[in-house]
Amino acid sequence: EKRMREYIDLKVDGLDKSLNARIDGLDKNLDASIDALDKRIGDVWLMMIALVGLITATIAIPQIIIAYRERGQKELRSEIEQLRQKVEAIQNSAV
Repeated sequence: EKRMREYIDLKVDGLDKSLNARIDGLDKNLDASIDALDKRIGDVWLMMIALVGLITATIAIPQIIIAYRERGQKELRSEIEQLRQKVEAIQNSAV
């Protein structure tokens, strides 16, 4: 009975070591897969941020240009109106 127990204990120890080795191998594979997936997710986030930035720039830059032109046109209209008034004042004083 004692030898049987020792034999069974040896077998159980062997199975434990074998199972532990398999679990360690699976754990390493899982860690590697998780790291690879984490890197890919990080790359996707960077691409999304770049895409959002590109879309924002595509929309914002023309709007800024339009606003700048409109401001310039308002200034020109104001100057033209002032010159018209001066021309009219000169014409009225000459008549």
